[in-house]
Amino acid sequence: MNTAFKLKLQPQFALLLLVIVAAMATVASLMLSDMHQQLESERKLRVRELTEVANSVLVRFHKEQLSGRLSQEEAQQRAAEALSGMVFEDTYPTIRTLAGIYVMHPTKPELVGKRPTSKDYAGRNLSDAYVEEARKGGGSGYVSYPFPRPGSDVAEPKLSYGRVFEPWGWVVAVGLYVADIDTTYAKQRSAVLMAFGLVTLLVGAALWWQARRIVGQVRAVLAFARRLAANDLSTELAITARDEFGDMALALNQAQAGMREAFTHVEAAAASDREKMARLQAAEAQQQAQAREIAEQAEQIRADAEQQQQHARDVQAKVERLLAATENAAQGDLTRESGVSGDDNVGQVGRAVTHLLRDLRASISGIARNAESLSAAASEASGLSSRMDGIAEDTAARAEQLAKATGNVDA
Repeated sequence: MNTAFKLKLQPQFALLLLVIVAAMATVASLMLSDMHQQLESERKLRVRELTEVANSVLVRFHKEQLSGRLSQEEAQQRAAEALSGMVFEDTYPTIRTLAGIYVMHPTKPELVGKRPTSKDYAGRNLSDAYVEEARKGGGSGYVSYPFPRPGSDVAEPKLSYGRVFEPWGWVVAVGLYVADIDTTYAKQRSAVLMAFGLVTLLVGAALWWQARRIVGQVRAVLAFARRLAANDLSTELAITARDEFGDMALALNQAQAGMREAFTHVEAAAASDREKMARLQAAEAQQQAQAREIAEQAEQIRADAEQQQQHARDVQAKVERLLAATENAAQGDLTRESGVSGDDNVGQVGRAVTHLLRDLRASISGIARNAESLSAAASEASGLSSRMDGIAEDTAARAEQLAKATGNVDA
């Protein structure tokens, strides 16, 4: 998150003021730099124009020479005299030969006929520097060097523009002292800085006043919002301006009035809802009691059903054991009892079946014993019958013998 959004309003306005001041300082710096460059350009243009004017004088007198009205010496002398009169305070033209010998110097005539030893800022002999820059610049060029003002021995920075006049082998030059341009720049810079300082002061004061007003109104709105958050609808927000904050205060007051009205309706609806809720709660309590009763009944029914199911399973198990015992008895196995007991009907049937099986086993055991007795008696009767058969056979034989004897007697 940006740091500015973590600050409160007053520090944000202070930061905004710093940004504005920094921006204005940057603009002022750029303007001053542009002004300085413009002054330098104007200075170069001025010395060039003055040099061109001086060169035009040489051209005019050279034309006089070419026309035959003047000799070369006369034309050169008159041209030098004309240029020596073109002195404007510290600005003046000079003439020197390509060898560097002064032909004319209006403020230091003692230099005429001499080759000066002064040098430019690059360390070159001043005359050689003019010729060299002129050769590089197509016949003309700029040279910067220190040179004293007229009436002074203190050398000051000077910018000069030299032009070679080929017909006579001369170099005509005009120079301006840099200090004059610097003084002009310093004055303009002071004016710009004062203007920007005044504008910054006015902007800062306006921003401070606006910040103080906005912060105060925001704090009032914040306090109003906090009262609304605390359900305090008794105090309206004061309208102190007819701007956006005034419109916002009016809208907030209208919203507060709407909230009061809404709260009134809400409270009435809440009372009605509470009454309905009480009735619903009573009905719900009754329904819950009925539900509990129904649940208890359902639980009892479920328990009864489970008991009946368990009883049915028990009855089914008993019946199955009875059926198994009955099937075994039907197959002749009377030794397996059903084991069914109890006080219910199935238990009673089980006991009856058990007693029946026991009686059947006892009867069958008695029958078996009787059968064994009968078998023994039958065996004895069979033996007796054999003996009786023997006796009968013996009796029959004897009867036959008797009959035969009787027949014999009758005969």
